[in-house]
Amino acid sequence: MPVLISGVLKDGTGTPVQNCTIQLKACRTSTTVIVNTVASENPDEAGRYSMDVESGQYSVILLVEGFPPSHAGIITVYEDSQPGTLNDFLMAPGESDLSPEIVRQLEELAKAARDSANAAVGSATASAASAEDAAKSAGAAGGEAGAAKVSADASAESAAASASSAAIAGEEAKAAKVSETNAKSSEATAAQSASVAEEAKTAAASSASAALTGAGQAAASAMAAEKSAESASSSAATATNGATEAARQAVAAKTSETNAKSSETAAASSASSAASSASSALASKDEATRQTLAAAGSAATASTRATEAADSAAASVDSAADAAKSASDAGNAAAEAQKYRDEAKEFADHLDVKDASTFQKGIVQLSNATDSDSEEEAATPKAIKALAEQYQNMITGAVVPAGIPFPWPTDTPQTGWAIMQGQTFDKTKYPQLAIAYPSGVIPDMRGWTIKGKPASGRAVLSQELDGIKSHTHTASTKAADLGTKATTSFDYGSKQTGSFDYGNKSTNTTGGHAHPLGVNNASGQRNPDALSGNATMVNTTLYTGQAGDHAHTVYIGAHDHWVGIGAHTHNLVIGAHGHAVSVDATGNAENTVRNIVFNYIVRLA
Repeated sequence: MPVLISGVLKDGTGTPVQNCTIQLKACRTSTTVIVNTVASENPDEAGRYSMDVESGQYSVILLVEGFPPSHAGIITVYEDSQPGTLNDFLMAPGESDLSPEIVRQLEELAKAARDSANAAVGSATASAASAEDAAKSAGAAGGEAGAAKVSADASAESAAASASSAAIAGEEAKAAKVSETNAKSSEATAAQSASVAEEAKTAAASSASAALTGAGQAAASAMAAEKSAESASSSAATATNGATEAARQAVAAKTSETNAKSSETAAASSASSAASSASSALASKDEATRQTLAAAGSAATASTRATEAADSAAASVDSAADAAKSASDAGNAAAEAQKYRDEAKEFADHLDVKDASTFQKGIVQLSNATDSDSEEEAATPKAIKALAEQYQNMITGAVVPAGIPFPWPTDTPQTGWAIMQGQTFDKTKYPQLAIAYPSGVIPDMRGWTIKGKPASGRAVLSQELDGIKSHTHTASTKAADLGTKATTSFDYGSKQTGSFDYGNKSTNTTGGHAHPLGVNNASGQRNPDALSGNATMVNTTLYTGQAGDHAHTVYIGAHDHWVGIGAHTHNLVIGAHGHAVSVDATGNAENTVRNIVFNYIVRLA
C-alpha cells in the first residue's frame, strides 16, 4: 500500500526551493517496484510536493536547473510507515546507522517477540475455546437446574395430592402430611438448588464474557507483541488472568454440580417419601398412586439431567485444565520474552551511553548548522548537503575557472556549461565569465584550434586565417639521350612552284678561247684531233689564234617549275637536353593535422 510523502522543499534560510525535481531511484527490487526505476515529482512554485510512494528503498536525487544533480540520501519506505515529509524519511535511522552487534541483538529480540506472539495467540485461542466450553457447561447446568425445578413442581403436586388423600383417608392423612412436609422441604431444597444453579449460570456467563474479553486482549497483545516484547508479556499476563478466571468459573461450575447432586438427592428422598405416602394412600385414592409414579419419573429425569450436568462439569474442568496449560505456556512465552527484554535492557544499561565528545563515544545532538564550531553536535545530512554544494561550487570555481575552453565529446553540454559558438551572454548573470570575455560574447570555437600567444605580433583572442610559411621548391627532369629516330615515309607527289618573271639576263664576256691543231711528226705519228689524213707532220703542236670573246642576252620570262617530291624519310637527331617543368596544385581546403572533433564548452558562472 503506497505511503504519502508530502511537504515543502526549503533551503537553509527557510525559502521554498523552486525549479527543483525530486527523483526517487529504486535501490532494490520489492514486491511492487523494480530496481533502478526512477520516479519524479516536480514541486510547485511554493516548493510543495506530494508523492504516493510504494514500499521499498530509494535513492533521493534533487535536480535544480543550473546545478549538477545532488544526492540527498537513502530512504526506506515500509508498508506500515506513517505519512511524513521527505525530511522525516531522510532523517529516519537506517540499517547502516546501527552497529552489527546491535542489529544482531535486535534481530534476536524480534525473533523472540514473534515466538512469544505466536505462543500468546495460541494461548488466546485456547482461552477462547475454554471460555466457550465453560459457557456451554454453564448453560447445561442452567438446564439441569430447570429440570430440577420441574421435578420440584411435580413433587409439590404430589404433595398436594397426598394432602387430599390424607384428608380423605384419615390415618393416612398424617402420613400424607408428613409426605407433604417432606415434599415442601424438597421443593425448598430444589428451589435453593435452582437458585444456586442460576447463580452458577450467571457466574459462568460472566466467566465466559471475561474469558472472551481476555481472549480479545490476548489477540491484540499478540499483534503488538511482534513489535514489542513488553507488549507480549502484558498480553501473556492478560491471558493468564483470563485462564485463572476460567479455572475459577470451572470451580463454580463444579460447585453447581455438587448443588445439583444435592438437589437430586433431596428430590430422590422426596420421591421416596411421596412413594411411601402413595402406597399408604393407595387404598384411598388411585390418583395419589399416579402422582407418586409421576414424581418418581420426575426424580429419575432429574437424576439423569444431574448426571449429564456432572459430565458437562467434568468436561468444563478438563477445558479449564487445558486453559490453565495454555495460560502456563503463554506465561512461559511471556517469561521468555521478559528474559529477552531484560537482556536487552541489561545490554542497553551496559552500553553506558554518554554524550559523545572528541575523546569518548556516546550520543550526539544533530544540528543543521553549517558554520558551527561545536565539538558536541553532529551535522545532519541536510547540513552536509549544503556544505557539499557550497564547497563543490568553490572547488569547481578554483579548478575550472569560468572562461576556460574544455573539449566535450557530445553535442549536449552538462548543466551549467555552454558550447562556444559565438553567442552573447548576460554579463550580470555570469560575472566571472564577463571577466574572461568583457565583450559579453563567447568566442566561436567551431572549426578553430587554440594557439599559444607568441611573444609579439598577436593579441589575446585575435584570429588568424589559414596560411603556410613562405618557402621555395626546386624541380628538374632526368637527362636522357634519345638517339637518332626515323620519321615515317610519305609521298608528297609533284608540286608546282609559284610563277615569277626573271626579265632579261646577260651572260658574262668570258667566252674567248683557242683551239689546238695537231700535225704529224717526223716519226709518222699523227694527231687524230687535227688531221683527217695520214700526212706526215713535224713533231709539234700548233694553235689557232684566240678569238670569240662575247656575251649573250638571255630572256627568261615568267614561268614556274614542277618539282617531284617523292616518298622519302628524314633522320632527326635529338640530343641530350632539358625541359621546363610545371607543378600542379594539390592538398585539402585548409591546413590540418590528424584530428578528432570535439565541442569546446565553457563553464557559466
